[in-house]
Amino acid sequence: MTCPKLNKGWVTDLLKVDKPSPTTIKVFVIQDYDDVFSFEAQDMVKILQKGYGFHIQCSSTDYETPKDAVERLTNELKPLVPQEPTMSVPGTFKVDLMDICSTEILSLTYLAKP
Repeated sequence: MTCPKLNKGWVTDLLKVDKPSPTTIKVFVIQDYDDVFSFEAQDMVKILQKGYGFHIQCSSTDYETPKDAVERLTNELKPLVPQEPTMSVPGTFKVDLMDICSTEILSLTYLAKP
C-alpha cells in the first residue's frame, strides 16, 4: 500500500487499526522529517509486532546531516534494533534519509526486538 503523506501522530493512529494481514506501507514522496519521526519508539515496536512494514523517504533537516541523524535516531529508537539496510518487508521500518544540501542518502532499517 502506498500513501502520499504521513501526519504527526501517524503511528498512534495505526495502533487503533485492526488489520487482518501483514501490510507494507510505502511513502515515496519526500516526506517531512519531523512528521516521519513523530512517534514514541515503543509505539513503533507495537506496530512492527502487528506485522506492519514501512519504507519511507524523507529529507534531513537543514541543521543535521543524515549521518548525524542516524546516530541520534539509533539512540532515540533504542527499543528498535538497527539492521543492515534491506528490502521493506512486514515487521521492518526502513527510511531513506536524504541530505537536502547534497546527494547523500542513508538508508536505515529497524526491527522490533523479538
